[in-house]
Amino acid sequence: MRAPASLLHHLCRPAIVDGGELTRATDTQSPLDLPFSPELARWQERHSSSFPFASQPAGPSPAQNFTVVLNTFKRRKLLLRALSHYATCGPQVASIRVVWSEQAPAPQVGNPDDRPFFLQSRQPRPRDVHVPVVSYDTYPTTSLNNRFEPLAGLLSEAVFSVDDDMVIPCATLRDAFAAWRAAPYALVGFYPRVHEPLRVPPRCKAGQAVARYRYISAEPALWVRGKYSLVLTKAAFLHSAYLEMYTHAMPRGIREHVSRHRECEDIAMAFLVANATRRGHSRGVVPSVWVRPPVAFWLGAKVDGVGRKGISAGQVKDHHSQRGDCVSYFTRFYDDAVPLVTVPLRNSAPRAMVR
Repeated sequence: MRAPASLLHHLCRPAIVDGGELTRATDTQSPLDLPFSPELARWQERHSSSFPFASQPAGPSPAQNFTVVLNTFKRRKLLLRALSHYATCGPQVASIRVVWSEQAPAPQVGNPDDRPFFLQSRQPRPRDVHVPVVSYDTYPTTSLNNRFEPLAGLLSEAVFSVDDDMVIPCATLRDAFAAWRAAPYALVGFYPRVHEPLRVPPRCKAGQAVARYRYISAEPALWVRGKYSLVLTKAAFLHSAYLEMYTHAMPRGIREHVSRHRECEDIAMAFLVANATRRGHSRGVVPSVWVRPPVAFWLGAKVDGVGRKGISAGQVKDHHSQRGDCVSYFTRFYDDAVPLVTVPLRNSAPRAMVR
């Protein structure tokens, strides 16, 4: 499989010649030996007091609640459905922040027609019913990077990043939050994916080498391989510190690639988290945590999603092949290495969860 011509000039670079042998970057090294992004490392050192996980393993988080950061784009019915659902998940939902990238006015509190978008009912609710505050964070662009912008006034260190078409059952959501509390600097999500090297890399000019990867998303292919290396942020818990790191520390070239191609912001975040949790940990790397959703939910989501594409998948052609290209391209900012940690495909939520 060959990469598109537009990407070859990014992927084909002078190879390292060691002892007369042409070497290629692969992900067969020990994760602890993988080089990390110098740009991210410098930023973590400057902010080490705010990000202790950069130098030592983190213990369980005492967090009691989380913020739902809801990504939507021109799908009002799905937005209303998601708001109504997550409002029923109890007091652990501290608030709901809607990422509004539409180049049109967001719902307004004072507009009677917009009351449902703020969970405002015309009928009085019992005082003991928890209703999370809904607010809209507006952006001047439609970039997918907007979903990981730092949020002023965030009420929790735990963030549940979710797309408007993802309705995770409340009980399953609580289980995932418990898993996140046990591993607060990991990505904890419901949709596993895996990358793997291509057996036949694209042709480069003489004296050049390239690390090329494919991205596997189909469930049967994942089960056959029996492993995963990331979880999708269309429904995942992450630490709020990563929003700051994504926007202000991650190499600019990655963010520009995401904006230009409207693709792969979740892979970019997975790279960043894997890199941040690898450095200096006595326990080694902290892999992404996959929480297996109930079979009934999985089947229902498949039926519900028939004929509807995701927010990013619906905006680009060759969605899955482009994601493989993203993995390949992002390695250039990580010293030609993939920081992702590949682990067996099993429900990896910690057994001893903090309740």
